[in-house]
Amino acid sequence: MFDAILFDLDGTLVDSVPGIEYSMRCALTATGVRETMRDVRALLGPPIRVVFERALGPLPAAILDDLEREFRASYDEVGWQRTQACERAASTLGGLSSLGVRNFVVTNKPKAPTEKILARLRLDGFCSGVVCRDSVSPPLASKSDVVRHTMQKFALLGSETLVVGDSVDDARAAQACGMRFVAMSQGYGGAHCQSEAPVAAVCAALSELLPLVATWRQPSRGEP
Repeated sequence: MFDAILFDLDGTLVDSVPGIEYSMRCALTATGVRETMRDVRALLGPPIRVVFERALGPLPAAILDDLEREFRASYDEVGWQRTQACERAASTLGGLSSLGVRNFVVTNKPKAPTEKILARLRLDGFCSGVVCRDSVSPPLASKSDVVRHTMQKFALLGSETLVVGDSVDDARAAQACGMRFVAMSQGYGGAHCQSEAPVAAVCAALSELLPLVATWRQPSRGEP
């Protein structure tokens, strides 16, 4: 019986590509970096410094520092506003709440834009808690640490908690914390294709998650 779900943010509840790509290009212009940038959709999930490295190739640390600073200035002011909710995000979270499930957001994204995005898209009212890497000081080192901190802060049991995300990091975090993992194939990270960590189910859209969880919560049917 699951009574809590930890949702990844980017690629799971929201489509953040438009805003992130916009602010990455602003950072390239501001720093004068002329490297060709790969399509970032499949690269999202890790912290933005890692995304820059993967999108542009190896760069000196000083240039990455400049790119990260300029990205943050753009994204925190205007880029985050280009984020869109994934289809049925609000109704899915609301439906889960009606079942008695507590919803949490766990993300590598910094706290300030995360909270603004959730509020602007009116998803914050469905969340029992939001934990980001910089929710504590010093910042948490990995997605597994973010999930582990969420467990401790909200007294969650791994056997009664589900992780829903789109990346390999999400799958690894679920495994490390003794939780089952649902991969969202609509996202960017390819979690549904990986074999590094167990996947309990794959959903192509959030609309598939609510009936799945409702079935798993029926004692007569059992859990997968």
